[in-house]
Amino acid sequence: IPDSKWERFTVLSNAEYFREFAQIIRLRFPFDGIWELPIAAHEFGHYVAPRLRDTGGEIGFVTFRKNYLAEHTDLGKVWESYMEELFADVFATYTVGPAFAFACLLLRFDPANPATDGVQHPSYSKRVHAILHTLEMLNNEPDTAGTSGDFKPAIERLRSSWNEAVLASGQVAGVDDQDRIESLAANYYDLLRNSAPDARFKGWKGAKDMFLDNSAAGGDAKKMIELLNAAWLRRLTRGVDAANVNTRFLKICGSRLEDRACPTD
Repeated sequence: IPDSKWERFTVLSNAEYFREFAQIIRLRFPFDGIWELPIAAHEFGHYVAPRLRDTGGEIGFVTFRKNYLAEHTDLGKVWESYMEELFADVFATYTVGPAFAFACLLLRFDPANPATDGVQHPSYSKRVHAILHTLEMLNNEPDTAGTSGDFKPAIERLRSSWNEAVLASGQVAGVDDQDRIESLAANYYDLLRNSAPDARFKGWKGAKDMFLDNSAAGGDAKKMIELLNAAWLRRLTRGVDAANVNTRFLKICGSRLEDRACPTD
């Protein structure tokens, strides 16, 4: 990410959060194994937001938010936080792909309370819509996995799983302010695409290859993000033990770290 070099730490805490003063990413502990690792990308998005510059050299997100809130005065000050939270969701989806969406929609977001906006966080329904809309925009990229449209089964599974969980909880599926959420997500996506094109997730084919070849599962030069997406694909397969997938992921990561530590001739 240009102008976003990070030289701080990621530490364990009672909740995920990022504060600009310390610039330390905190992740909730205890956590559910590797499955919550994509949440770190959301927290890093808070670090990136004020530093991400557009092609004109200005602070892209900060300028956009300032202008947007000046134009939409009815939204109130709380939307300063909401807009950054939504940016962090778009950023995490843009960089990590479906793995972030799976972590949020299947593990972290509460379908029994989908529509309540918080003090700093917009409702889960708003965030779900922003995440899925970002996946749809990624899905239109021709180099996502060699061809466009490859995310469609994952998007449909995520949407149906979330809506079914909401309805089963006695709540109403859907989102208020749908057009606004889609517009914001599209603006954030364009900003990221123009300012950080190399950060865009393009590893879906690699993830599916690892998923299909369970014997190797990316033991060579595969990226960890691809491996994490492959792990989620494996976990969501009927009859697969998530704990075993977690253990295998950690074993592969450990082997790769050992390989890096060993001198080569």
